[in-house]
Amino acid sequence: MNIDRFFPTVVATDMNPNHNKYANLLIEKCLHTSKNIDSGGKNWISNSTYNTLNTYNISKVKEFKNVNKFVLDSVKKFCDEIKIDFNKLNHSSGDAWFNISKKGDYQEYHYHAGSVLSVVYYLKTPKDCTKLFFKNPINDMIAPQYTEDTMDNFEFGYIKPKDGMIVIFRSHLEHCVEKQKTDDSRISLAYNFYKKQ
Repeated sequence: MNIDRFFPTVVATDMNPNHNKYANLLIEKCLHTSKNIDSGGKNWISNSTYNTLNTYNISKVKEFKNVNKFVLDSVKKFCDEIKIDFNKLNHSSGDAWFNISKKGDYQEYHYHAGSVLSVVYYLKTPKDCTKLFFKNPINDMIAPQYTEDTMDNFEFGYIKPKDGMIVIFRSHLEHCVEKQKTDDSRISLAYNFYKKQ
């Protein structure tokens, strides 16, 4: 039997080969900044995770220049691969921030309304780091009983982060982060790309 897959859910990952050259500097910058800048993005059920959404824009901070360039280059490659016109995207300077998750922190399912592509870059991931989950965008009203989980019927997929990993996905995909169980913090960067007007 021939089976076609018409509506794939595309999530890209890659590793930054130069991550270790500036990771320690950026980790220290994030930790120092978190002591002096108010947390942003307060409209969450899980509002204990520190983030700088709308309070501190990492796209305008010189120390983040190298990682910002890596993110931009990676998004260009992703767009080429899945045939998105990169030149029709706009990176809003207000939508580049960092997150610090401590023990007990989590992030409920959400999507990034109004943007086309979203990016997560992992600056620091402790051992047994929390996973990034993606919900299947197909709402199956009456799901059959499957005999095994496969890429064609899963309810969710996940990515296990590593230091220097980038994750790129369409912004409409609902995603969440499970509860942090370790004492060590996880630090991630986040970016949104918008359609040019």
